[in-house]
Amino acid sequence: MAKKQTSKFRYFCVAALLLALCFGLVTFRLPFWVAALYFGMGLVSLVLYAIDKSSARGGRRRIRELHLLFADTAFGILGGLLGQQLFRHKTQKQLFAVSALALTAFHLLVIFAVIEMTPGPVRSLN
Repeated sequence: MAKKQTSKFRYFCVAALLLALCFGLVTFRLPFWVAALYFGMGLVSLVLYAIDKSSARGGRRRIRELHLLFADTAFGILGGLLGQQLFRHKTQKQLFAVSALALTAFHLLVIFAVIEMTPGPVRSLN
């Protein structure tokens, strides 16, 4: 049961971030480059999780957990969450579960702060 809850939790985090990004783009209050940064770094983070999982299976040198978390923090949170779930990697580690929640909250705040600070068509209607 715990695995299914964790699974839903990570997908919920991804959905929340995607909705925030889409909202910002649709209302023209989130610069395109910000969304591109999230998707680009998300891809980098996803690849890092794939490499680390492959290294773990092959008994090769691993990517440090701190580096994985740094990639997630540096706008790669979407890929980090998906990498954890798709590759079933770091899903049993409490640090990564707590970090996923904290980083999701942090990045939602960042996205909505950028949306709030960016004047756009939605604001001009007020």
